[in-house]
Amino acid sequence: MSSIGIIGFGRFGELAARYLSKDFSVVVYTRSDKEEEINVCGARPVSFETACGQKIVILCMPISAMRETLRQVAPLLIEDSLVVDVCSVKVYPVQWMREILPETVSILPTHPMFGPDSAADSLKGRKIVLCPERIDSGQYEKIRTWLEGQGLVVIEATAQEQATSGSCTSWG
Repeated sequence: MSSIGIIGFGRFGELAARYLSKDFSVVVYTRSDKEEEINVCGARPVSFETACGQKIVILCMPISAMRETLRQVAPLLIEDSLVVDVCSVKVYPVQWMREILPETVSILPTHPMFGPDSAADSLKGRKIVLCPERIDSGQYEKIRTWLEGQGLVVIEATAQEQATSGSCTSWG
């Protein structure tokens, strides 16, 4: 069972923790005092360092905090870990991840096209864009298969394609 660290526990971080903790060991770092809410989701609150030390690290923060967070995360990541972001904008986060994260770390930018309200009860039929950037094909396929098993419609695109697609409704 993979361990997943989530950094950021706003509404989307909470949604991610709730769904992921059904199948994975999930730990969460947040600057806020949300220990009870994290536990209710089936995850465990931990330090920033512990969250960064997981096999998979998911960054759930606004794009305005992304670059600085990447600088803080980079030296704490374990070799062969995977960093995933959930920003709706992809070009800059991909550029920053390439520049800041060590080469020994895989990168999978994503754009969940759903949120805490639309996916409150189910992920079935919701769309997620995956932008395979620097990731082993076997690991990517495992992630894609798990997402599809949750009922998500997976769309593969580059960061540039995602940026020029226009509104979320233009994807399939």
